[in-house]
Amino acid sequence: MKLTILGTGNAAVTECYNTCFVLSEKDDYFLVDGGGGNGILHQLKHAGIDWKQVRTIFVTHKHLDHIMGIVWMIRMVCQNISRGQYEGDAVIYAHEEVIGLLKGMAENLLQKKEVAFLDKRLHLVTVEDGESKEIFGKKVTFFDIHSTKAKQFGFSMELGDGKKLTCCGDEPYNEANESYAKDSTWLLHEAFCLYGQADIFKPYEKHHSTVKDACELAERLGVKNLLLYHTEDKNIAWRKELYLEEGRKYYSGNLYVPDDLEQLKLDEGEKILLRDGREVVLREAEPEDAESMIAYLRQTAAETHFMVRLPEEVDFTLEEEERILRNIWKSDKDLMLAAFDGDRVVGNVGVHIFHDRTKVRHRSSLGIAIIQEYCSSGLGTILMERGIDFAKKAGFEQLELGVFADNDRALRLYKKMGFEEIGRIPRAFRLPDGSYIDEITMVKML
Repeated sequence: MKLTILGTGNAAVTECYNTCFVLSEKDDYFLVDGGGGNGILHQLKHAGIDWKQVRTIFVTHKHLDHIMGIVWMIRMVCQNISRGQYEGDAVIYAHEEVIGLLKGMAENLLQKKEVAFLDKRLHLVTVEDGESKEIFGKKVTFFDIHSTKAKQFGFSMELGDGKKLTCCGDEPYNEANESYAKDSTWLLHEAFCLYGQADIFKPYEKHHSTVKDACELAERLGVKNLLLYHTEDKNIAWRKELYLEEGRKYYSGNLYVPDDLEQLKLDEGEKILLRDGREVVLREAEPEDAESMIAYLRQTAAETHFMVRLPEEVDFTLEEEERILRNIWKSDKDLMLAAFDGDRVVGNVGVHIFHDRTKVRHRSSLGIAIIQEYCSSGLGTILMERGIDFAKKAGFEQLELGVFADNDRALRLYKKMGFEEIGRIPRAFRLPDGSYIDEITMVKML
């Protein structure tokens, strides 16, 4: 899952956009608040997000810097539906006051032919305190933050494996919401200014907190990752540096002070302890990993002759690799699982549908490679297990692979994982020195 921060500023900023963000997973997008006016369209565009793909929206409260961009989203959706240029439905969640306000604004500001699509194609849905909805397969629970100003809701999203992301809106945490915020993997919390500048910006008069306050809170609640937003903009040029410096005095977790349009990966991946004592992280390779993947492919091609490509044939551009990874990442029938040592890819397993034709769509292919430094560490077995598990869950009936006939280590691994030799292609590979090597074809029934 990815978090894209569209804006980071409070209501009065001029040097950045008002606070709002998008959570995304593959082709699903969840917009939280809309900032001010049609600037939301500008921010989405520059974040590389097609506004038509944003089908789920949540509005925390009725303040202008959170709701006015939503009015533009309503206009764009309804207008394009009326023109026959918008497929499917969209939904906006909010508490009853916000839903009533949005309906009233739409009825007064939009054309009747556009308003007609409200609650037919664009659904305005009221949520109650403690009510849960499913958003791209994840349980999201909305809660009243007990604002001292306008009624406001936050939410907590279950990320899986006991992890959760909690958004407290744009006001300080209230102890009534401890069950949602405590032990959050990610906590999104406002920080109006530095504690050292509280006398200048007067956050407490506006019912806001400082960097120090938010960080002390996160430390007390056992939050693993804290993201600060809804800030002043007078320190915008050095905001990140200043806020991190103050915050790290009070918080020992991972602290983030993003800029507008900054993106963060929320999926930390699966930490794996190898039998040699080293630790790697397993996760799906994403478009942002393109540079690391290219470097990895060149290294594996250079280390042995067991790869089909020669090192100089790993010649695709960064944009081409990003496109390849994006297509795989979006597919539910393809997998590119990589093992990371920091930012460096040290191994991967790929599973791909053989072909989407009816007669062969039950078949899939598997490919695996590991840099020599990580061979004999147990990583190969782990990657194979994950690849086989994915193929089963994806509904494939068999998994196929090809291997150089002289790759004894790989052959032992594949046989251990249940693959059987079904044939051989003589002289399948011609090496630069003019010698030939057969290819062994193997299959595992799932």
